[in-house]
Amino acid sequence: MTPKPPADDLKLRSLPKRVASGAVLMLLGLTPLATARPVAAEVVGKIVLRINDRIATQHDYDVAREDMRHEIARKNLDPQERDQALASAGEVVFKNLYEDLLLQSRADQLNISATEQEVDASVQQMREGFNITSDEQFRGALAQSGMNEKDLRENLRKNLRVRELIGREVQGKIKLEEDDLRRYYQKNVDLFRVPEQVHLREAVILSEKTSSAAERAKIASQIRASVAAGQSLTDAAKPFEDKGLGSAVVDLGWLSQSDLDPGIVQAAWNLAPGASSEPTEGRGGTHLLQMAERRPSYVRPFPEVQAEIEARERNRLFKDRFAQYEQELEKDSLIVARPPAEAAEYRHLIGVPPEDPLEAADAPARVPAAAAAATPESPASPLAPLPSPEATPPPAPQAPESPPGR
Repeated sequence: MTPKPPADDLKLRSLPKRVASGAVLMLLGLTPLATARPVAAEVVGKIVLRINDRIATQHDYDVAREDMRHEIARKNLDPQERDQALASAGEVVFKNLYEDLLLQSRADQLNISATEQEVDASVQQMREGFNITSDEQFRGALAQSGMNEKDLRENLRKNLRVRELIGREVQGKIKLEEDDLRRYYQKNVDLFRVPEQVHLREAVILSEKTSSAAERAKIASQIRASVAAGQSLTDAAKPFEDKGLGSAVVDLGWLSQSDLDPGIVQAAWNLAPGASSEPTEGRGGTHLLQMAERRPSYVRPFPEVQAEIEARERNRLFKDRFAQYEQELEKDSLIVARPPAEAAEYRHLIGVPPEDPLEAADAPARVPAAAAAATPESPASPLAPLPSPEATPPPAPQAPESPPGR
């Protein structure tokens, strides 16, 4: 809708004059947003956004954009990525302002608030989640970016309001039945396929102790001959371990081909159970591998993956439902947006989920940050971002004691 723009001297609910630095917000698990705060103060500067009785001024936008630019500069990005991020910073900041004002305004309408006890619990949860053990550490972390506990608590209060709002009006309306999850499983069964795996043990003749590759290969061949004669790999390698020439035998656990160096795959993948490989040069020396057992590819059964599917589907539905919810709020709101030129295209970033979640596995989740902060699944912080449900396939089971990386 396009109502008459408000006068710049209207006394409306404004953003804070200073946005908390992203560095401290990241340290504490906060989403680095410029969020609206109701204050009874005269607006200073041009109003760039009004949603109902909440506003953002040019100053609010400039401060938030500058904070974002500092955060981008701090990150380890290649020059092209950094240039792209800086070029889109204005759009991202204005989008964040827009979505936050929209949600905070709706929370105002529903009289949603956070109690002091809830804010206290969130502060404590954050301190524990980020191993901040003393008040001095806590104050120091905040002070590094010019923030104080009052600012932090205000940010938490606003995000707790959004969490309550989204839980009530979006997440609470998402219903999933077991039949829905089974249909997803049947349609996407390959997502739950575990590749063929092998269980390997390994002894290494160390290059730092024996510089000659030929000598290392000779020692490895002796160990291999002892294993062929009936000794265990551990017993056969022990004399060379005692002399400091070789490593202790390591159980590598269950591994797929992608977990192994190509040379190791070639030497060991097709061994029969109990057999040992030819001596193979690799990282750290000459490797001798023994096949313990082999496990064929299989599909994880539905009961094992049901919780994973439900989490995926809830997140997917949340993105879709939130986009619809945001559109409904817009229809019922008085909105005047006058973005700066560099932020003119901000709307393409608002609440747009991937077109096809099953085929857009690498697409970024465009759930608004304020809404993502409101998801109840995050254990360490009430403001942790929403994970993208399609970005990572279900993990294949691995033996916990086995470090891959060979």
